Amino acid sequence: MTIVDAHVHFVDPTRPGGVPFPAPGEPLYRTTLPRHLRATAGLLGVSGAIAIEWSDRDADNQWLLDLAADDPFVLGVVGNLAPGTPGFAARLQRYVRRPRFVGIRCGTPWSPLTPSDPQFVFDLRLLADAGLAVDAVQVGGGGVDLLVTLVALLERAPELRVVIDHLPFPQPEDLVARGAYRRALRSLAERSQVYVKVSNVLPRSGPVPRDPDAYTAVLDELFGLFGPDRIMYASNWPVSTRVAPYPDALQVVQAFVARWRPAIAERFFEGNARAAYRV
Repeated sequence: MTIVDAHVHFVDPTRPGGVPFPAPGEPLYRTTLPRHLRATAGLLGVSGAIAIEWSDRDADNQWLLDLAADDPFVLGVVGNLAPGTPGFAARLQRYVRRPRFVGIRCGTPWSPLTPSDPQFVFDLRLLADAGLAVDAVQVGGGGVDLLVTLVALLERAPELRVVIDHLPFPQPEDLVARGAYRRALRSLAERSQVYVKVSNVLPRSGPVPRDPDAYTAVLDELFGLFGPDRIMYASNWPVSTRVAPYPDALQVVQAFVARWRPAIAERFFEGNARAAYRV
């Protein structure tokens, strides 16, 4: 079946002015463009991707849109427009009708989620009115704080379409924290406009099991909560290459999903990403 990778990053440090992230000397400080991902993932059935901005420069939103205009492999762009800061409405108007601009990313460290800020909530309501989604992220690994924040945000902006990045999160060891984590995740799963990306399956440290049975418990929990229509495949490439090569990570997920009916597997690998981002 064809696959849409719902979370990838493109960067070119050789551009004039360089890039604000990653920093020179870091392993990710290298050129990663659609053609590089196709060379790795195209033979595995990946036919398109959603590009996620990880820069705080407004001009880099346009750079990603230019990539998308030149290459149909880039199905959508999730930009960074900094809601809750002066000029958001004007920035949104510049991009809202651009082909393949499908949403914005919010969360630490670039654009914090602040549901207690009336201006932030107002700006995200503007985003929802424009038919765009918000990716919610906590760089370095999400957890109960992110989930509880999203519950509070959706109480103030229930119309918002949210995509939670990089699940499954590590389970808290503390029993009280684990209970809060599961309550928040369950509350979010009850909202039909909340989607999740399965892009954090393999452990970031220590041995990396290749047996899909090692991930059954956490993946079954996500599937049981969000069902077959709101859970999607994502790689987090090229960040994911610090853990395992693209084919290895994909094969673990494919082996797990192979237990599902073909129609459900198709939604996981392609249909749900298209629905979440309206592409």
